[in-house]
Amino acid sequence: MNIRSLTYCLLLFTTFQSVSSQTLFSELKNGEKRADMHYANQEYMLALELYLNKFEKKKKGELALKIGKTFLELNNPKQAVKYLSVYTENNNNLNKTDYKFLAESFENAGNYEEAIHWYNQYLKTDPNNEAIAEIVWQLNNRHTLYEDSTLFEVSSININTEYNEFAPCLYKDGIIYISDAPSHGGIKLIDNYSSRSFTRWLKTEKKYDSLIGYTFHSKPKEFGNNIESRFNKGTLYISGDSLIFYSSNGSPSKITGKSNLQLFISHKVNGNWTDPESFPYNNLEYSISQPTYNEETQTLYFASDMPGGHGGLDLYLSKSINGTWTKPINLGADINTEKDECYPFIIGTTLYFASNGHPGLGGLDIFRSYFINEKPGQIKNIGFPINTNFDDFGLVISSKNDEGYFTSNRNGGTLNDDIFSVKIGLQTYPIKISGSIQAKELHDEVESISTLKNSTLALIDKHRGEAVSHALSNEYGEFSITIPYDGEFYIKINDDNLGEALVNLDIPKEKEKQSTYKIVIVKELFNTNNKAN
Repeated sequence: MNIRSLTYCLLLFTTFQSVSSQTLFSELKNGEKRADMHYANQEYMLALELYLNKFEKKKKGELALKIGKTFLELNNPKQAVKYLSVYTENNNNLNKTDYKFLAESFENAGNYEEAIHWYNQYLKTDPNNEAIAEIVWQLNNRHTLYEDSTLFEVSSININTEYNEFAPCLYKDGIIYISDAPSHGGIKLIDNYSSRSFTRWLKTEKKYDSLIGYTFHSKPKEFGNNIESRFNKGTLYISGDSLIFYSSNGSPSKITGKSNLQLFISHKVNGNWTDPESFPYNNLEYSISQPTYNEETQTLYFASDMPGGHGGLDLYLSKSINGTWTKPINLGADINTEKDECYPFIIGTTLYFASNGHPGLGGLDIFRSYFINEKPGQIKNIGFPINTNFDDFGLVISSKNDEGYFTSNRNGGTLNDDIFSVKIGLQTYPIKISGSIQAKELHDEVESISTLKNSTLALIDKHRGEAVSHALSNEYGEFSITIPYDGEFYIKINDDNLGEALVNLDIPKEKEKQSTYKIVIVKELFNTNNKAN
């Protein structure tokens, strides 16, 4: 509810309760009270202006805290920590909530040592908090998130402007994305949340100039003007060229007055998009948005703050069975945290998503997990240079797994969202590896090596403890086995004479690099884990 409508209601109310109204009007004249109202309504730019005006007159610690929180909501952590430092200097009674907020703010600003300090202060009040302990461990070992940096090449694309461009969707030879750049002509609608124009969809195609050897993106054009949506156009996913999932503002909630994002589905018939179908689990009291779809399994993944989640935005799935969508299933505590998990993207069995709840470099980081029978596997932070201490999210990847796009607010110090392209040199899955199996009596022995014929091999996922692939060695001890996805594995070998042996497996991370595995099992140690070379 905006100030204009609130004032109108108060004027009507004056006739009946003049004393109460005078009290309310006096509060509205108070800049800080009005700022608090804007903040509660997520109108952060309006709140910030009033807070800063008040702070110039009276530099008090509690007000500095409110300014810091507002800057953080506006994705400006460096300004946030500036005011939070004022708050800490003037407040000796910090509590665990303050510690956590300060730690997150310094982490998002890239000041990791200061973040570790405040997280450790928090742990003194809650020493058994495993989630915070994991964050501290990752910050202390953040070098691990830079190990694969040479396998990614990140570039800002040429369609970025001084406005926000974000949430790319792969479409034909380019992308469709969301922009809050003002359109030319017509009525210009402004969003109170951001004090910017309402968002719209723009389309651009990737081009290659052979004369100068340069890849660029064409001038953006509007997309989906004939697809119905209310005010802000949200994230979308196009399946082939015939099915589109997208989110858009619904009607205001009767309880909160807030307009939540709802999910809609449209089909292309004879070159035209059909009238949108409302996803059957839409609800005005919460948001459903950021769809991605697995055509093979007919499974829809999305983000929602519906009741019953783990906190903030959670990821859910729903399957289409005979044209009917199943009740959404929460992806569980392995994926979802007390904070936000969002912007899912499914390709094959791998789910990419953004989170500010899992340990990372600060802000939203991008993670990946694989799904087998709708259950997630090990979760990995994909690291730098895709992830930074800024907000990095909305990764989409081509079917060849060699390139993609994502969104980040790292560019140029403006903190606006921009779209980046990424070339990926990581190993693609599934892959087949081959090798041979031999055995010997003693560790130091070299002459009595024998070939293990017709031995059974099972590839075991360390995280799940399950066999995901099987093979049989031939008469020469040679084998070939499929690695279905990126993970950590060992091979369990069963031989009629030796019994069972467990062999650790290292898969090269580089796409072009392959290895042939020569496994030598020492009979005196056959029940221990042997290293595959």
